[in-house]
Amino acid sequence: MSDEGAAAPNSATVLRRHPQRQASAAVFEEAADGIAAALTERRHSLRAGWHGEEEGRPAEADTEQLRAALQAYRDVTERLLHI
Repeated sequence: MSDEGAAAPNSATVLRRHPQRQASAAVFEEAADGIAAALTERRHSLRAGWHGEEEGRPAEADTEQLRAALQAYRDVTERLLHI
């Protein structure tokens, strides 16, 4: 007898049947949310540096500030590509 006609259980069903998987999924989601929050904060920080708005005061970005901001963007991008 073949199971070809049987529907595969969805991920919610599998998680309910296996509490360890549910716990692992929750930990993964928490970690992913933390990474997303950290990336958002880093993006805001990089943009502030790019625009010379560090320490709460607007200023014109000089060449060195722009170079440092580009380097920071490149570093973050390279790190993300290696995940």
